Amino acid sequence: MRGLPFLADVVETGEVLGLDPQLPPEKIGEVLGDYAENHWHDAMTRDYGLVEFSWLERPDGNGWWGHHFTVQVHRLSRKPNKTAGKVIRARYGKFDKQFPFEVLRAELERRGIELIEVDKGAGLGAREYWNPAAHVSIFVIDEDGDPINGMVWAISSADMANFIATRPYKGQDKALWRVLKHLMPLDDAAREQWAEDVDEPYGWWLKQFQLLRERIESRDQPKDREAWIRLQFWVIEHGAFTDAQRALLYDGCRWIGEYYPEWAALVPTVDQVVRRCLDAITGDDLTPDTKTLVDAARYHAEQVEDPALAARLREWTARRFR
Repeated sequence: MRGLPFLADVVETGEVLGLDPQLPPEKIGEVLGDYAENHWHDAMTRDYGLVEFSWLERPDGNGWWGHHFTVQVHRLSRKPNKTAGKVIRARYGKFDKQFPFEVLRAELERRGIELIEVDKGAGLGAREYWNPAAHVSIFVIDEDGDPINGMVWAISSADMANFIATRPYKGQDKALWRVLKHLMPLDDAAREQWAEDVDEPYGWWLKQFQLLRERIESRDQPKDREAWIRLQFWVIEHGAFTDAQRALLYDGCRWIGEYYPEWAALVPTVDQVVRRCLDAITGDDLTPDTKTLVDAARYHAEQVEDPALAARLREWTARRFR
């Protein structure tokens, strides 16, 4: 089908013409050209016809952070070649109006790409499939009687790893809370002894982390908030996490010091977070996981104190945008 290689390339690589969703607006514009721009509160979307890129404004007001892109495949149904635009057609040629999911899946299977079906509940009118290697989701119309049933509606960058990992523990909050309440009064030695007998996967530990975050955010826990914060960091250190996952979880805890200055001393410093992110990078290839770690680190670039660490971050950032 005409245009099929473009869709397959997006799903395979997690990029549009080499552009990933974390790049700043000016980098996207250099390649895709003209756009229509929309703003909602702290979010901005630039519409390039077939493709949209979205960003969130940095909390310090200094620029934008990439959030996601969406290939609006359904827009091809009217004027496919005009919608695709000159830049995309220059590489991929003309486009058909519709793309059956089974045709796209067959092409992806030919390339050795396996998709995971994401179950978000019935009645949504669409099925979702995810390529974990590229962090990309495919949305497929799933409405009996709909003339476009089974057609690809959109392709979007999305990291569904955490959703899929914690899905088996949906509805088990009470049981998981009993574990956390058991751990709460224990000292580190007792907790470590308990952990030796626990053989739970990443998703179980991540769900514990998420429940702890909810408790820390709650306004009903001012007296024991410090204890919950300490327990959350213990879970990060002793849970079944990779170095990369652990680094990103620590980065995700930086908000605690901003919202609760009295507990800022418990939170890893900027240098500690950045060092963990860069240390977790394996290999020299700029994989989606590597880009995620570099992006998490470069968010703090202006606050890094160690000159050697700052130089190391600049090197990775330069590679990231080369």
